[in-house]
Amino acid sequence: MQVIEKKNLTQQELADKAHISRSSIGKIECGNYNRNISLSMLIDIANALGIHFTAFFSFMKNRK
Repeated sequence: MQVIEKKNLTQQELADKAHISRSSIGKIECGNYNRNISLSMLIDIANALGIHFTAFFSFMKNRK
């Protein structure tokens, strides 16, 4: 996630702030997250990054 780099956070720091595991952050970042990501998890990650959760959807739109 480019936002993580801009915020100068490690995966562990983001995981701690979002209250999820570091391995989940790593899998999401690499696109290897096998489960559906819940809206609440996206919101927790977005809050930890200080962004609105809809930013994830615009990022995905721009990737195509």
